[in-house]
Amino acid sequence: MKDRYEFRPECRHEVIPHGHFDDLWSSASEISKEEAESRLGLPAAEFRLGMVGTPRVDKHTQAVLDGFAATNRDDIQLACWSLSYTERVPDDSRIFASRYSEVDAATYALRLWSCDLLIFPFDPDGEMLGTGTAHDAIGLGLPALISDWGYLTEVMGDAGIPCGHRSATIEACLTGLTRAKIETAEIACRALKAAYEWVPIASKTAELFDRVVLDEP
Repeated sequence: MKDRYEFRPECRHEVIPHGHFDDLWSSASEISKEEAESRLGLPAAEFRLGMVGTPRVDKHTQAVLDGFAATNRDDIQLACWSLSYTERVPDDSRIFASRYSEVDAATYALRLWSCDLLIFPFDPDGEMLGTGTAHDAIGLGLPALISDWGYLTEVMGDAGIPCGHRSATIEACLTGLTRAKIETAEIACRALKAAYEWVPIASKTAELFDRVVLDEP
């Protein structure tokens, strides 16, 4: 933000993290992943890579589709609910994709819970400042494949498995992806959860307001 915008010299800059919404999605965890995929009409998969959220110019959905299609693994499935009207879906029986549309919280929770990990292929040089889907992942303890966008690397930490944002790097990441890597990232993701609870974030926000009002450093 400091690079992009001009601020007055006395402007205060502090970073308080965005919280997660586990309470909204936790009802999905009361059922099995098998039940979630059945309700969504998805066939069973050894592990499923999910792509959720609104289409964005800086979100390289086509790279995910093409990179996934270039792999020859039969144990991975891609469920993409983020298509705009510009992406071309490869003819690949392992890919289940649909155009983005808003859904209710229960359906969104089912989509999250049916996945073993998510993917966030955001352009590191794009115009976005953040994405709430990373915090949805943290709320449910879902690890993710992430680009090297600074927001993702900072927020996800070891819960993110680097995959770049180009089809070639995504293909390479998927080719070398193992269950052990996913489990390690999942452990790291669950460890992040407490830091993104709303209660400590609210306390940090209140403390900042107090310092601003009292003109304290």
